[in-house]
Amino acid sequence: MTARTVAEHNGDEPDWLVPVTDTWARAAKITIPVPAAKGGIDSEDRIGAARRLVRTVADGREATVEDTAHYPTVERPDAFDEILGGS
Repeated sequence: MTARTVAEHNGDEPDWLVPVTDTWARAAKITIPVPAAKGGIDSEDRIGAARRLVRTVADGREATVEDTAHYPTVERPDAFDEILGGS
């Protein structure tokens, strides 16, 4: 399978886009602990979103996985697992 095949779409396909406009209002209703693990070298907008999530939920906890960008689960799974209390 080529990248072209994966990305190819045609006009007969249904539009699966689901507009979500109340994300932060719904997040504010979360009552369980939420770890927001972000990469230490991620983009500022993603770091800002993690910080906003921590401030929005009732029990948000911010953690940084150093030397990673947007995929700390892949780039440093050991450090990510440690944040979640595993391994």
